[in-house]
Amino acid sequence: MVKEHGPVFPAEIFPGIKAWVVADYALITAWCRDTRTFRRDSRLWLDWREGRIPDDAPVVAMMMHRPNLLFSDGDEHARLKRSVIDSLGRVPESRIGEITRKHADILIDAFCQRGEAELVSEYARLLPSSSCARSSASHATSESAS
Repeated sequence: MVKEHGPVFPAEIFPGIKAWVVADYALITAWCRDTRTFRRDSRLWLDWREGRIPDDAPVVAMMMHRPNLLFSDGDEHARLKRSVIDSLGRVPESRIGEITRKHADILIDAFCQRGEAELVSEYARLLPSSSCARSSASHATSESAS
């Protein structure tokens, strides 16, 4: 697809539901940082607004709007981002790395013996939340002990 269309090409993410794939890391990173090009609020998706996405389509769970950092724009996004940065800034980076590696190992060990895994549900979805939760708990415990 990249050879035919370049780094941005059309895809069908579910029968009848079209989307764009960006296959260039620098490009998607730049777009995601440019709030005029990339809006986080999925309610702005034209196909969604015009009713072309069935309510029971599997992509709805992934794409539906939620009042959080991932799906917010403008002042709300900036406010939520500050709170996340402030919270994570209280935990030393070395501690976050240590906790993340530990949780990655635990998750990998859980499916390693089987020789196969569903990486999204058994690893990618779990690692960020378990690492953040443990980092926050670890920091709160160490602060209360001081």
